[in-house]
Amino acid sequence: MVRSFLLALCLNLFVGVASIQTNNDDLLQPNKPHFSGMFFAMTPTVTLWTVGQWVTEFQYMKAAGLSFVVIPHTGKQINTTTSTCFNGTYQVYYPVQSPDLNPLCYTQVGNMNATGGTLGAAFAAAQQVGLDIHLGLLFAAAEHGFPEQHFPNNTYLEWADQQYASAKALYHLYQNTRRLVGFYTEIEESNSDYWLSVYGNFSTDYWNRIGSQIKKNLDPKLLVWASPYSIGNLTRHPTAFASPADYRKAWHNIFKDAPSLDFVSPQDSMGAQGNSFQNASEYLEAVVEAGKDAGRVMRQWSNVELFEVWPRSCEWPAVCHGRHPASFKARIQQQMHNEALIISPSDNGASAVLIAWEWRSCFSPNAFNDSHIAFPNETKKNYEEYLLYLQE
Repeated sequence: MVRSFLLALCLNLFVGVASIQTNNDDLLQPNKPHFSGMFFAMTPTVTLWTVGQWVTEFQYMKAAGLSFVVIPHTGKQINTTTSTCFNGTYQVYYPVQSPDLNPLCYTQVGNMNATGGTLGAAFAAAQQVGLDIHLGLLFAAAEHGFPEQHFPNNTYLEWADQQYASAKALYHLYQNTRRLVGFYTEIEESNSDYWLSVYGNFSTDYWNRIGSQIKKNLDPKLLVWASPYSIGNLTRHPTAFASPADYRKAWHNIFKDAPSLDFVSPQDSMGAQGNSFQNASEYLEAVVEAGKDAGRVMRQWSNVELFEVWPRSCEWPAVCHGRHPASFKARIQQQMHNEALIISPSDNGASAVLIAWEWRSCFSPNAFNDSHIAFPNETKKNYEEYLLYLQE
């Protein structure tokens, strides 16, 4: 049944989504490593989508067995120099109607016609298709990596309170859909020496403050999580960064100091950092074992990077801005298996929660009319090959 369904689905990709079946619960937990959800980075095109356009995209995700989507960066910093607004002004993809959000500091953008704005359209579609949603919070310009760039004039506590205010606004807007299940805390931490030096304060003042407020004041069942990464490829640069053993010690302390941080989904860093399979596995194992050391019941996830730097000749320590979808058969499938076996060895990785960066730019079969997606043919190919993988 599964085999015939998937083969039919691959054919349907060429004639449109109308004939795609979404009643595919037998695919949600295949007996092998698989994706449970993915990040969905909104391009300017996507922010203007109608509910129907979201439904079309979510049907593709549901047909591939995904049960949730992560929409990051629901607010983006556009100005850091204002003295009126704490930490600058932001554009957000939802109505600014919460008393916790100063309308002088937040401006709604995107789909202004849909109820609830851009995110309202996404939630309406998620209700129809049957997908859960995790929401990111506010995205600052220096979000990737160095905490001293985030907080030059304020504290982790103040930034955490601003993030909580955005979470509170999002919760009150979309809780009634019953599809909001968690919050991604946005800032990407790493194994740099600086991060290791500040993790103590960051754990209590940022992660635990956001999580404790969300669970106490909004809903204790909401998941609060992060997605750190590992800098550099230690198989090429063996002395440049904290070792997996040191990272394990750091994360043991983090899990102890931030009990309201439910779990983390470490990026395997095989995209921007060009990490090796060995390097990615060692750092993921360090975090997984740290959770066990700290007595965590909830298992950690893993974030599979679906892209490669472009051109391929670019390598750390150069800053490689170009992105191209990695090959599912040549790389992504092996990433999934390596990481799932670390998270859930007892069932060969079948119950491991794998997410990925990122759906639209690397996996969607429906990105041909979006000028911000550079390689739609490759994203479609990855999707089709993943479907075939599921039925093998």
